[in-house]
Amino acid sequence: MRALLIIIVAVLVATGLIFYIMYSILARHLVADLTNRTYSMQKYLREMLVFDDFYVVSSNDAESVTQLRGKLSSIKEAIGFPAGVQQLYIAYIDSDGNLLTSLSPDERLPAGYLLDRLQQSFNDSALVVTEFIYTTGGKAIFGSYWTILNQRGEPVGVICIEFDITTIYLGFLDSLLYVGIASLLIIGISSALGYLSMSKARDNIYKFMAYCDILTGYDNRMAFESKLARCNELATEGSSITVMVFDVNNLKIVNDTLGHKDGDELIKNTADIIAEHIGDNKALYRIGGDEFGALLVDYTWEKVSGILKAIRSESRNVLNDMPFSCAVGMSRYDRSGDSSIRDALLRADSSMYEDKKKSKGVTPFK
Repeated sequence: MRALLIIIVAVLVATGLIFYIMYSILARHLVADLTNRTYSMQKYLREMLVFDDFYVVSSNDAESVTQLRGKLSSIKEAIGFPAGVQQLYIAYIDSDGNLLTSLSPDERLPAGYLLDRLQQSFNDSALVVTEFIYTTGGKAIFGSYWTILNQRGEPVGVICIEFDITTIYLGFLDSLLYVGIASLLIIGISSALGYLSMSKARDNIYKFMAYCDILTGYDNRMAFESKLARCNELATEGSSITVMVFDVNNLKIVNDTLGHKDGDELIKNTADIIAEHIGDNKALYRIGGDEFGALLVDYTWEKVSGILKAIRSESRNVLNDMPFSCAVGMSRYDRSGDSSIRDALLRADSSMYEDKKKSKGVTPFK
C-alpha cells in the first residue's frame, strides 16, 4: 500500500510538472507572438500620430482630448478587429504622479498589474509588455506600452495597446487541459502497469524465497507440503501419484572428518544425480537436512521402477573418491485404502529407513 501511495504521489507530481512546463512554453510563445504583433503596429501608429497628440493628453484640455479620442477610435477601428485590439489610448503621468489618459469615462482605466507596466514604460522610457496573460472583468488582456520621447529625450506620452485575447486564451487553457489529461493518463497507465509488473515480480521473488532451498536450488519443505495438498486433489481427479523419499548416506562422517562445507557439497551433488534420474527438477524437494522427497504425477509403474533401479545402481563419485549413496523408499497412492497422499508418504518413509539400515557399516570411500 505504501508503494502504491508513493506511485500515486509521483504520478501527480510528474503530471503537475509536465503541466507547468507546457504552460510556461505555450504562454511564452503566446506572449512572443503578441509582442511581435505590437512591433508590427508601431510603424503604422507613428505615422498616424504626431507630437501634438501626446501634448493634448498632458495639457488635459477636455475638448482636445475628445478630438484625440475620436482619432484614436478611427485608428482602432482600422486595425482593431484583425489585430484583436480592445483599447488604444495615450497616457501621461504628470509631476504629481497622476495618470492622464485619452480614455472616455465609460472606458476601463488601467489598474493593478496593467497600470504597473504602464508606469514602468513611462519611467524607463522603453517598450514594456505584460509578461503573462492578465485577466480582468472576465477577459484576458495582453498589454503593450511604449513611451514616445520628444527631441530633448523627455517622455511626452505612452502609446497603450491592450489586446483582448480571451478567445485565444481559452483555447490555450483547453490545450493545456488536454495536455494535462493526456499526461495524467499516460503516466498513470504506465505507472499502473509498472506497479503491477513490480508487484508480480515481487510476488515471484517472495514465492521463490519461500519455496526454494538455497543450498541445492531445489524446492524446499514448504513447497513440498503445498504440492502434497495439490496431489490430493489430483488423486481425486484420477491421477496416479508416486511418492519417493531419499536420505543421503554418510553425511555425518563427511561433516565430522572433512567439514560441513564438504558435507554441503555432498548433499548438493547427491541431489543433482537424483534429479537427473527423475528427469524433472521441479519434482524433487529437500524436505530435511539430508532428506529429499519426490512427488511423481502420472508416472507409469515401469518408469518409476526404472528410476528406482537407476538410483540404486548409480556409482559416480559425489565427493572426491566417495561414490553416490543414498537410502530410498517408494510408495504409490492406493485409492482403495489410503485416506490421503500422506499415507503413501508414510509408507515411503518407512521403506527408506529399512533401506537405510542396509547401509550401516558400509565404508563410504572406494
